[in-house]
Amino acid sequence: MLNIDIIIPVYNAEEYLERCINSIDIDTNRNVTVILVNDGSTDNSLMLCKRMKKKYKKNIKVINQENKGVSDARNAGLEYVSGDYITFMDPDDAYDIGYIKKCVQKIKKFNNPDLVITPYKRVYGEKKIVNDLYDITNEEIILSGDDLLKTMYGMNISEVVNPAIMNDLSPVWGKFYKKSLILGKKFADIKEVGSEDLLFNINILKLDNKILYIPECYYLYTKTNNSSITTNFDENLISSWENLFSLMKTQAKRVSTL
Repeated sequence: MLNIDIIIPVYNAEEYLERCINSIDIDTNRNVTVILVNDGSTDNSLMLCKRMKKKYKKNIKVINQENKGVSDARNAGLEYVSGDYITFMDPDDAYDIGYIKKCVQKIKKFNNPDLVITPYKRVYGEKKIVNDLYDITNEEIILSGDDLLKTMYGMNISEVVNPAIMNDLSPVWGKFYKKSLILGKKFADIKEVGSEDLLFNINILKLDNKILYIPECYYLYTKTNNSSITTNFDENLISSWENLFSLMKTQAKRVSTL
């Protein structure tokens, strides 16, 4: 059996959390362990986490910490992983029907790639906008770490013409990481870098990694949570992005010597 760990940082998510957990369909996917990291919520999120733990028992782990931010919460979750693959999820998001089952089937079919990427849908209330990430939408694509790194650094002509591609591929949600790929890796503080997800992905990738893209298997990215970090302005945003680009430059030099 292929075991999957899902790390979910939770902060004031009582309105969305139950929907998020229900979309995982734990009753069907008994190979899944959900690691809920309550990051100092001031609402009823911790109570909901404990209620989910009571309902699903060994398939739910609950970690409670003072508020430290999404990066620290994810890092705390990484201390408890034991599955073959690790994925990340935000508490206001969800999975499309059959998402986990489809991904596990494809992982097995393609002999356990290092990283799996899925497309996503932007959810605005009842409206959903499909983002397929790649032009090929009806069959799987095999990529190398080199291919993905070039995209994330904006080195391909397609990214020059459409720079949103870089942004679409940078999140850690909608991806399944082989445990060996991210052992010992940590997220940088979001206050220090412009995109902790992008930097994390760049830091864990190697040129010869085998990467699988699975079409028609959607992560549901919700755009209606006003408390989400991505919807709030940060006055230090410019300096944090400058830090990110500097770290990316350093990492690019390191990868080029491997």
